[in-house]
Amino acid sequence: MPSMPFTSPLSYLGALALIFGFFLIIAGLKIVTVEKVSVKEGPTTWKFGVVLVAVGMAALLPDVSRSLSQTPNLTPTLEKEPTATSFPISPTNTLFPQTDIPTPVQHRIVYFSDSTFHIGDEEFRDWVHLNGECFDISFRIDFLIQTLTLELETFGAEVPNPLSLNGRRIAVLPPQEAKSAGARPNEWTEVRYISIPTSDIVEGFNILKLCSELTPVPEFSGDKDDFQFRSIRLIAN
Repeated sequence: MPSMPFTSPLSYLGALALIFGFFLIIAGLKIVTVEKVSVKEGPTTWKFGVVLVAVGMAALLPDVSRSLSQTPNLTPTLEKEPTATSFPISPTNTLFPQTDIPTPVQHRIVYFSDSTFHIGDEEFRDWVHLNGECFDISFRIDFLIQTLTLELETFGAEVPNPLSLNGRRIAVLPPQEAKSAGARPNEWTEVRYISIPTSDIVEGFNILKLCSELTPVPEFSGDKDDFQFRSIRLIAN
């Protein structure tokens, strides 16, 4: 039951008028007999009591209305039944089963290095130390991806150099263009972007391998392309 606090003197007067009016009504109608209080019985008394009751109710009406309007609604409401949200799966991505699809990530860098590396089969003055014929990029995937992009800058890449993912060749790093015809491309490129297919990605650790390829005009038997690269980022989406 809502409480009805009296917030003004008019409310208190209304309450007193209401109580006294009810008293006069029941006394005037001879419903009760009051021995120690002199109250005249009859129509005049109970009619006056009705007037006091009406005045009291009018005085109390604002507080009663305010109290009722502040009473909380205890009626339970039916919550909307949640609906399942589906996420698209890349046609070539089999990392996660169809029955349990995590939310695709947006632009997550899974590998980064700002060092300079050199792969091939020869050491050169003013170049960084030879890393070997291949360079491994190890990265971890534990989320749903749709695309994978390799970003890097290259210096001196003259032939298409192969990229393999988890042991399978999946792409090449195209040769860079020289500033003048017939010259070697011995300058740094802008950032280059290589799209990596995601069909061979597995949950957990993966290895993207960049290797140097045999040159079409070798200086010696088995001569491979020597080139440098830097600012490496592998970005998953």
